[in-house]
Amino acid sequence: KGNLTGTTLLFEYAVKSNVKHIIFASSGLVYGLTGKLPMKENDPCLYPTSSYAVTIRATELLAYSFFHLYKVPFTGLRFFPVIGPKMRENLFLPYIVRKISQGLPVTIYGDGLTVRGYVYIDDLIEGIVGSITKPDGFQLINLGGEIPLSLLDLIKIVEKVLAKKAKINFKPQRKEEVIQLYPDISKAKKFLRWTPKVSIEEGIKRYISWNNSVDNIY
Repeated sequence: KGNLTGTTLLFEYAVKSNVKHIIFASSGLVYGLTGKLPMKENDPCLYPTSSYAVTIRATELLAYSFFHLYKVPFTGLRFFPVIGPKMRENLFLPYIVRKISQGLPVTIYGDGLTVRGYVYIDDLIEGIVGSITKPDGFQLINLGGEIPLSLLDLIKIVEKVLAKKAKINFKPQRKEEVIQLYPDISKAKKFLRWTPKVSIEEGIKRYISWNNSVDNIY
């Protein structure tokens, strides 16, 4: 409800203020249980797995209605999982880094084969900035990593960087989880001339280096 109410107010204010181009953040979670991989922007997104995904998809439809009514260009950027400094502590990468560093078990829901198309924060910002100068009607664009990586493979990279072995505690898969979440970024490459430059391995190294520097300071 907050997503829809807040977004509606922002869109209304932007239109009244004669904003020439509106860019808003969406999420790869809108794809839900699509059978088509990698995920493309023309997917109808009919099978969301959480109320959050429903509200985000609703904001995309709301944006289209504003574009239709007021002819203001809208660009919706569908973000896929982002890694980098200052991540929330409850996200998966900070969680496993903390647990492995402390020698504590890492809890995984499911078999660990859930895959994601991770993107490093610097690359994501480059895509956002690149979209500013591209007002072109109504656009939805994926921004994410096009190489899928499983949770187990993510843990292996962290193990290698930390030189520590993870203790894994498997639990039943959660129903709201999207098992495969990685994008087709051909539209971003063509429309924004955007391609991620930082590999997932390098991104994890950078996060851990930042995390260690923060620990040393505090």
